[in-house]
Amino acid sequence: MIRNHRDEELADLAGLLFSRDESNFDLAMEILKGLEVDNWSIYIDLRKSAEFFSARNNGPRFDIRGMLRLLHRVEGLPLKRLQLDYLPEYLAVLAPIIAKVDLSYNKFTHVPAPILAYRQVESIDLSQNNIAEIAPEFWQLPVLRAVKLEANRILRIGAEIEKAELLEELLLLGRSYTDLPDELALLPNFKTLSWGDVNPKGEISLDFIAKNIACIGSCAKLQQIILFLPAAFAGHSSLVKLAEQRPKANIKLYFT
Repeated sequence: MIRNHRDEELADLAGLLFSRDESNFDLAMEILKGLEVDNWSIYIDLRKSAEFFSARNNGPRFDIRGMLRLLHRVEGLPLKRLQLDYLPEYLAVLAPIIAKVDLSYNKFTHVPAPILAYRQVESIDLSQNNIAEIAPEFWQLPVLRAVKLEANRILRIGAEIEKAELLEELLLLGRSYTDLPDELALLPNFKTLSWGDVNPKGEISLDFIAKNIACIGSCAKLQQIILFLPAAFAGHSSLVKLAEQRPKANIKLYFT
């Protein structure tokens, strides 16, 4: 793709704005003073992002500098327990400095679109929301290592999870039994899984449970396994086989 001169200027400006060196930030702000700021989408989105954080913060208002200083300090996006059900698109501008995302205890029904732009993110916490399905492109985030989806309503994980080649941890305990894909076993670094329903409200097929236990057993690198299962599943042959397949794993079983 051919980049024009303006694209290069924006890329250089972004590098200065997102640097941990505040003298670089000062330089970027001096550059902006000499430009028609409204034509610079990166600055507009940063300004809107600062306003977004200010509106949800009980302390002092954030200007761009204060917001970036906060995000650098926590190395992520701290938006826990704010009753959010969406994230505005302009928050995608923060992608260069986001390594962690905490959106737990909110009201999301899907993975917010700006998250899909965070190509540097390693850890995402979306637990305690109302998410029912995961967008396939979510698993294409290139350095994703830990995903917390506990206490949601996810009925299945798609085969696209095989794209998350660095994934180490997946927490799925929640308000449903999630159907796991066979592709889970293809993940070379997958070490920690929690799965099951902590408070089942209806009948669940034991064959469905056994199918998913077999999938878990096929994940060769799993070291930590936490399962919440129906009481009727205690002693099932698939659990015996799981213990045989993963003799060195720390397996914790809870029956509801």
